Amino acid sequence: MRHANGTAPVAVATNDDVSHLEDLIMKATDKKVAVEYVQEGEVLAGTMQSNINAHHILASFLDYPMREYPDPPQLDRRGNPIPQKAAPPPPKGRRGREPKFIIPDWATELNALLK
Repeated sequence: MRHANGTAPVAVATNDDVSHLEDLIMKATDKKVAVEYVQEGEVLAGTMQSNINAHHILASFLDYPMREYPDPPQLDRRGNPIPQKAAPPPPKGRRGREPKFIIPDWATELNALLK
């Protein structure tokens, strides 16, 4: 336990290192090792786990895509926003006539409808 506390690199720790250290802590408590060593091992395991979580969060931030923000509005000399040019209205033209409703041939035969 003393050897693991002194030589464990916290900056490059992995989940396997943390689980190995926790196993050593469990064995040390079973064998009634001095409390200072067990507490030191628990602090070291907590620090390693925090470092692993920090690396995971950093990787998540780096993987997140960059946001694209709209350009800020243009201001005139008084600080008021300059209005954007509106889209031109659609051209006014003559609309074509709508075709008459065409009655299908089957609807004009009254004999077939009455039966």
